[in-house]
Amino acid sequence: MQKQKSAIRMEKMQEAAFGDDQVSEFKEAFEMFSGRKPTITKAEMRQVFKQYGVRISDDEFEKVFQEADAGGDGTLDFPEFVNMMSARMRQTSSEDKLLKAFRTFDPEGKGFITTKDLTEALTTLGNPLNTREMSELLAIAETVPGEVRYQQFINALFMKK
Repeated sequence: MQKQKSAIRMEKMQEAAFGDDQVSEFKEAFEMFSGRKPTITKAEMRQVFKQYGVRISDDEFEKVFQEADAGGDGTLDFPEFVNMMSARMRQTSSEDKLLKAFRTFDPEGKGFITTKDLTEALTTLGNPLNTREMSELLAIAETVPGEVRYQQFINALFMKK
């Protein structure tokens, strides 16, 4: 009874956070992949990710699934499923924002920013990086001398293949 009340409370909070349309889409996807069962298995969840083109390493998938599986039973009920998907949506939103920020410095759409331009921006604008922080960032981001290929950097940052 307590678990049922908790699940109802969770669904109400999710509806408030997402709106009825998005919760309905989540519910439809959940039912489709779970075969209308009350839970979805790890294998079914992996299929959801593949179906929607979510690229995630096996290790990251395991981590994300375990975090979502609040009951620890190896399956996700609907509230757990929504929590997992909303976390992925927040990550995607962060990736999109970062990509847009990089593209601001790449008006010609070449796919890279010069190291000089990136360094100037990140050491003078907003919350500026210090020399050590900038060196650490460039050690990861500068895959071609003098250039930062930002899509590769974003992929590495968010652990995509």
